[in-house]
Amino acid sequence: MRNMKEIVNELNQGICEITWMDSFSVEHTAMGTLSTNHLNEEFPNPFENVKNIVAFWDVCSEDWIEVSAIKIVEVERLTGIGVKDDVDKVNIDSMEEFLYDEYYGGEEKPQWM
Repeated sequence: MRNMKEIVNELNQGICEITWMDSFSVEHTAMGTLSTNHLNEEFPNPFENVKNIVAFWDVCSEDWIEVSAIKIVEVERLTGIGVKDDVDKVNIDSMEEFLYDEYYGGEEKPQWM
């Protein structure tokens, strides 16, 4: 579990998967962000200055969600700078080969590719 400042920082960096527990110990998950790249200016954050509440834009339901910071159990950033180690990054050349082989069933690749 992280403190509120760390959670908000992660949300500002990109899209995150946020997991929290409700008062019945039921786990909930949402894909949210505070990154200005993904926010809709027509819907300002109504919970921006509420103490101990983390409010984020749910990119799936396109609505604001507010969660008590103490209930958040995990935040995993999915997009943005620093999201993956170099060993986890996908090489576009090998991905192109894989997709081509998968699509054309292993037929010889044309010269233009």
